[in-house]
Amino acid sequence: MTEMQLGSYKISLVTLFLMACVLGFNPVSAQDYPFRGGEKLNYMVHYRWGAINADLVSVDIACYEEKDLFHVRTDINTLPFWTTFYKMQDILDSYFSKDDLRPVKYHRDAHEGNFWAVNDLTWSDDAMSYHSVVD
Repeated sequence: MTEMQLGSYKISLVTLFLMACVLGFNPVSAQDYPFRGGEKLNYMVHYRWGAINADLVSVDIACYEEKDLFHVRTDINTLPFWTTFYKMQDILDSYFSKDDLRPVKYHRDAHEGNFWAVNDLTWSDDAMSYHSVVD
């Protein structure tokens, strides 16, 4: 029997073939993903420097299901007290296929202090390329 050295393990080609068959017949489906539409997360960005100890930014992440897509939206905002010093409002939207998690579209709308940026990226499977609009 033909064998292959894989690290410190010897694996026969028949074993590799059987493993490939078993894995090939069990494609990942939307039910197997570690997330679902409707889930929400909230994070607080905390800053500590010497005697200064404060929460500065709120990050909210939400996952939505739309037809055959997942939509993950991230909102990043400076907490009200700190906006007088530095205001941050970022919105990040990611869209990807429910079937195989392929990217479809990404949108970024960032406002940080005097800086602002808008980015739109759209992926095309047919052309294997993406279209980008940056402002």
